[in-house]
Amino acid sequence: MHSLLMYLALAATSSAWANAGANIQLPPAAKNTVYKCEVQGRTHYSDTPCPGAVEVDVTPTRGVHSMSGTKRTSAAVQHEAMLENMQRARQQAMASVLPASASAQPAVAQPAHAVQPQALASAPQPARTSSSALDPMQIIHGMLSTLLQAVQPLLWFLPLLVLVLIVKTAAFKGWIGELLIRQLLKKRPAAKDEKELHLHNVTLKDDRGTTQIDHVLISAYGVFVIETKNYNGQITGSAEAREWQQRFFQKQYAFQNPLRQNYRHIKALENTLKLPSSVFQSVVVFAGQCELKSSFPPNVCTKDNLPAFIQSFKQVVLTPGQIQAAYQTLQKNRLSDNFLTHFRHVRNLRKQHPRV
Repeated sequence: MHSLLMYLALAATSSAWANAGANIQLPPAAKNTVYKCEVQGRTHYSDTPCPGAVEVDVTPTRGVHSMSGTKRTSAAVQHEAMLENMQRARQQAMASVLPASASAQPAVAQPAHAVQPQALASAPQPARTSSSALDPMQIIHGMLSTLLQAVQPLLWFLPLLVLVLIVKTAAFKGWIGELLIRQLLKKRPAAKDEKELHLHNVTLKDDRGTTQIDHVLISAYGVFVIETKNYNGQITGSAEAREWQQRFFQKQYAFQNPLRQNYRHIKALENTLKLPSSVFQSVVVFAGQCELKSSFPPNVCTKDNLPAFIQSFKQVVLTPGQIQAAYQTLQKNRLSDNFLTHFRHVRNLRKQHPRV
């Protein structure tokens, strides 16, 4: 009986101590906090909490000494301050680059009955930075997004700028000149009556690679090989000269004699069509707003004089059957009229003439 009473007394005492311990609010652990404990009249310090403990803050003074007021210069303090500055700068950089939706995380509501866990260690765990927050691709994407937003008001100007650059190229000017002459030839009455046939942008193989002919007009009065130049200003030169000159806005430019250029075209046509050289007529026409200042031969003219020059030929040299045969032969032997053919031809020209 005595043992039973003693057992019940010990159980009651243990339960009371357990309830008392459960109601004690332990202070949160801190990195620089120790606890002052009184046990049996003796004082001792520990880094773990105990019932009735008193917190003692031993955090070192940052910046100045707590006693003398002088600046602290220890290596530990300097190293810790440097790490904090680097972490702060990195967080500011990420906040300015990443979208707001990526940096703002929705708060998770805690249930009302949830119990906050006690500290599992004497020192709190340092905050960890997610490795995905430092992904270089996200940084680059953010920088590109910021740049795009900055230049977006100017995007409408880019198509206009590209168009201006294309219009100013020599290739575009040459294409416009050829288009003007093509339309001019189509308006001729003989073309409407199908008494003459036209081919444009004809590329043939020859002994030097390829040669490209702007226009070929096949009629009863001959095969007219037309070279188009879309130049403005004043044009000077002679039939025998290697180069001609263009003077435009007080500037002077040299270009290859088109008659020499057309001579190669005629030779390629002779080898392809197997016709005598007397049926071929070389014509150089300037499609731009230019003035011929030298005494050029009649086959060098402007677009306004081209119809009259073609109509000046009255002697019949080809029959209707020969006209059709020459047209079909050229269609069969010409290279495909596409960008690849033009690109290869220009590359071949630049190898032969570096200035082209």
